[in-house]
Amino acid sequence: MSINYVECFAGLGSLSHAFEDRFPDAKCIGIVEANPACRAVLARHRPEVKQYDDVRTAQPGLCDVVLGGFPCQNISRVNRHNKEGIRGEKSSLFFDMMRLAWQSQAHTIIMENVPTIKSKGLDVVQEACEALGYSLSWKVLAADQAGAPVTRHRWFAVASKAGWRVTETYPKRSHKPPVWPAPMASCRGYTEDALPFFRRQVKCYEAQGRYYGC
Repeated sequence: MSINYVECFAGLGSLSHAFEDRFPDAKCIGIVEANPACRAVLARHRPEVKQYDDVRTAQPGLCDVVLGGFPCQNISRVNRHNKEGIRGEKSSLFFDMMRLAWQSQAHTIIMENVPTIKSKGLDVVQEACEALGYSLSWKVLAADQAGAPVTRHRWFAVASKAGWRVTETYPKRSHKPPVWPAPMASCRGYTEDALPFFRRQVKCYEAQGRYYGC
């Protein structure tokens, strides 16, 4: 069965890549991304897909699934002084993604964010999903569970309407945790030798007027 989907906050399309790897017959009918550089890359690889530069005004039409890793700036623990959580200026774009999914009559919404959302907005996500008729399932997964050599955790959620709910939503660990080399084991991947490189990179980004972060 073919699945039509829309990707919000697409970046370079990592969620859609994973989605199509799992569902090869899936077809992307709309991409929502504010960054013009990212849109240029996506246009080169998906010239047939219509793009939208603002999730607040995007109206891609009917679809089955909406994907989106909505902004984490107001949720992330890196931003310790921000107490707004999911209602902050950037992270509140979550509500626009939900509006898009509702207008598109999507039966499933797949979301991604940082684990801190558990204390900075999960209750809001749950309430919004229930209000629109979706049942929410979520789990925090580590990148090393899929074989990546890093223990980076992310929150993944699937919101689905009645009749489209799945019983086995999340993958089990398929790989063993990475074994760090001895010099890196005590500092989780950051060594004194690497710090000068990071400092040079930061200066380079700052000189170009760009933000360096993760």
